[in-house]
Amino acid sequence: MKQQLEGEELVHGLYEVKNLLIAMNNINQKELQVREQIRQTIPAQNNQLKKSTKKGGWIVLLALAFVLMTLFFAVTYAPKMVSDSKHACEKALVDDEFNWSMQHIEDGAVYPGYNGSVEEPVTFGAAYVRALPRAGIVALVLVIIAGAVIFSIQKYKNIMIDKENKRRAEQYQAALEQNNQIIANNQKIQAQIEAFNQRRQQISKEYLTNLCRWYHEDYAYMEAVDYFIREIELGTATTLPEAIKLYREELFRREVIENQKTMIENQKIMINNQEIMISKQDEMIRQQMLGNVIAAATLVQTMSIANSVSNIESNTSRTARYAGDIAWNTRER
Repeated sequence: MKQQLEGEELVHGLYEVKNLLIAMNNINQKELQVREQIRQTIPAQNNQLKKSTKKGGWIVLLALAFVLMTLFFAVTYAPKMVSDSKHACEKALVDDEFNWSMQHIEDGAVYPGYNGSVEEPVTFGAAYVRALPRAGIVALVLVIIAGAVIFSIQKYKNIMIDKENKRRAEQYQAALEQNNQIIANNQKIQAQIEAFNQRRQQISKEYLTNLCRWYHEDYAYMEAVDYFIREIELGTATTLPEAIKLYREELFRREVIENQKTMIENQKIMINNQEIMISKQDEMIRQQMLGNVIAAATLVQTMSIANSVSNIESNTSRTARYAGDIAWNTRER
């Protein structure tokens, strides 16, 4: 059984309830404002790129390229060396014969043949062996150039990787510092929230200690308390149960009025829908009447055309009959 308060004591108690509710609402609003300041930490990852340090593989590839290019260039140079050697031998024989002929042009002697010493044309194998040093020099130059380009590109890539890793490390460090600030700020906010919870518990304890023995917790909100205070001060109620009864009646009235408003709105919607349906039906009737008029006009026009055709046929038949009579009367006798 709840304790019954009356008069000034009841009004004072109701104002005390109102003050507690105001304090509770203020705490809740402040807590919501503080909670909005809580921030999430930033994902921080220090993903470093790896530099390429495998030079042995490139050296092996360059060595293999040197061997292959040497063999290729030797094969390319050898046919030319064979051709040049052959042309040199032929030129030496021709020159020797020409010189001998010029010396013995007066005595008419016959050229005895080449007596000098001249190298025989080299074979492809010998030319290939002779071409290897030259091919090796060319291949070595190309390999050195290619190696310089490759290692320069690799060095440039490593420099860019170092810059990117430095940038990532700076971002990671900045994220860590920002996260530390966020964590510190969130800890302060959590301390404030804990203080709000403690104050809320104090208010609840005060309610349970001083107010719960006479005030109903079902009406622990501002609208109900303000209504009770107004009714007690106006004198329409002298006790809390009487004020509660009046408040329930007021809620019931509000509910009835709200239901009536809802019904009126629904009736307006139904009437509007009916008017739309009637308008559509009127439009259908007008369309149907217009169709009937058009059909009637078409029927009249069709009958008129049929009558005209019938008259034409009658006139044609009469004309043919007159022509027959004329032909009969004018025949030779």
